[in-house]
Amino acid sequence: MFSEQYKWLEIKECKLGCNDCLIVQHLGVTADKHVQGSKEWRAYLVTPSVYKLNNENIDTIKEVFNSLYSLIKHNRPLSDSEGAIELKEKNGVDVGNCLSTRYSAKRTAERIYTFEEKHLVIYLQCTVESFSVLVMMFVALKELVSATMECISNTLLSTLNDCGFANEYLKVNLIAFCSNGACTIVGSKSGVATTLLENFPEVIIWH
Repeated sequence: MFSEQYKWLEIKECKLGCNDCLIVQHLGVTADKHVQGSKEWRAYLVTPSVYKLNNENIDTIKEVFNSLYSLIKHNRPLSDSEGAIELKEKNGVDVGNCLSTRYSAKRTAERIYTFEEKHLVIYLQCTVESFSVLVMMFVALKELVSATMECISNTLLSTLNDCGFANEYLKVNLIAFCSNGACTIVGSKSGVATTLLENFPEVIIWH
C-alpha cells in the first residue's frame, strides 16, 4: 500500500505535509552546512501538481494517437510521425506540443503494442429494429492471460456466450469476423479465424 510505504507523508485540507518534519522541527548540530528542514512540509503547505485532462486535452491526445496508430497499422517507420503530425497542424488540427517528438512517438507506440498484446476489444456491428442503418456496438474489453490462439478464441467465444450469444445463435446470425492482421488471429493453420471457421463454416473472415 502507498500509505504503508510512505508513512511520513500526510494530507491535510488537500495539501501534503511531512509528519517526520513536524516532529523533528529542526536538524540541530547534526545537520550538514546549509541544510535545513522545509517549513512548507512541516506546515502542510505543499500542493500536489496534477495534470487535469479536459475535453480539449483528450481531443489533442486522440489526434496524435490516431496518427501513430495509422503508421503502425501500415508498417510505417516512426520517423514518419513528425511529418504526419505536421500535416495535421497545417490542416488546422490542434495536436499540442508535448507528444509530437520521435521519443514520444516511440513510447506511445510501445504502449499501443503492449495494450493490444494483452487485451481483446470486442465490437459487434449489427442491425437494430429501431434503426435503419447498421449499428457498431461495444461488447467488452477483456484482459488476456496470454496472446495464444487458444486463449483469444476461448475469451472471444466465452464473452459472446456470456452476453447471450449462444453458439447455435451465432451459427445462424454471425456473418463475418474482422480483426487486425496478426498471425495469431488470421494464421491459416492455427489462427483464431481458423478456429471460428471450424465452428461457424459460413462466416466471412476479413482483416
